[in-house]
Amino acid sequence: MFTKTSLEKEWWPVLLEKAFAKLHGTYAAIEGGWMADAGMALMGTGGGNMYWSSETADSAWTKITGWDS
Repeated sequence: MFTKTSLEKEWWPVLLEKAFAKLHGTYAAIEGGWMADAGMALMGTGGGNMYWSSETADSAWTKITGWDS
């Protein structure tokens, strides 16, 4: 409903969204929200939100690579 296929017609994002909506009952139940919540639901990982307006490209990259390690 919300996901669109790419030019290569990859269907996995659409099927993943459909399965996620089915798990939660309806598409309306998954509308909006935070990416961290989706990461937790789909991968079982923790997460957080970062507001990039105060970050420079270098400081953001340093944080991202730090999280990876």
